[in-house]
Amino acid sequence: IIRTVQIFVVLISIIVLFGNSLLYSTLNPYFEIFIITSFIFFLVSLLLATYRKREGANLLLIATVGVFLAILNDILYGRNIINTFILVPYSILLLFVAQSFLLSIRYSKAFSNIESLRSELERSNRSLEAKVLLRTAELFDKNLELKKAKKEVDKAYKIKSEFLAN
Repeated sequence: IIRTVQIFVVLISIIVLFGNSLLYSTLNPYFEIFIITSFIFFLVSLLLATYRKREGANLLLIATVGVFLAILNDILYGRNIINTFILVPYSILLLFVAQSFLLSIRYSKAFSNIESLRSELERSNRSLEAKVLLRTAELFDKNLELKKAKKEVDKAYKIKSEFLAN
């Protein structure tokens, strides 16, 4: 659905940029209906995200409702049905601020998560280093025991050889 919206908006933009004003005036009501329908779809999607308790969905829903209301205002203002002023640029600014705020929260949480993982990794490294030192000491002790045992075996073998030689 999003790809369809994008393609339709690009086509309308090409018509606005390169077409004549009569064609634009004829297609404008259909484009307005398309925009309202698309925003209703986006609002339903955000309502679902809010219902599912997605992070930041509440703030994004509020900002998107603001943009939707501003679009409705501008459509009605453009048709001289109400006497207000153009609001979409201000609502888009509100949406950008809300998205920036949500991104900053996500980056902050990601940084905090990275810091806790780094601390956990450092603790694991220290624990592993201690285990390596302990195992190295154990191996060193076992090696000494084996050397002593080998000396005793060599000594016993030498005694046995001397005994058998006599």
